Amino acid sequence: MTKEYRVVVVGCGGRSRAHILPYQYIENAKVVACCAPSPERRDKLAAEFGLHAYASAKEMIAKEKTGYGTPGHLAGYAGGINDSGL
Repeated sequence: MTKEYRVVVVGCGGRSRAHILPYQYIENAKVVACCAPSPERRDKLAAEFGLHAYASAKEMIAKEKTGYGTPGHLAGYAGGINDSGL
């Protein structure tokens, strides 16, 4: 049985699509959620790709029950995830 990898996206700016699109070609990976402080950006991206939208990375990680990876320059935005015990 092949394991499915659930992917979440932190940040919904212009580059977010470039991070999401390659997952369409990975058979056992699925982008399931995104988060951003801007309701307009997160709701637009969520609608475009059928994702769950969150204001907080910590909440998203906890509810989607997925691991995470954060580029160094986003560490401040994603702060608190390490404290969540995930």
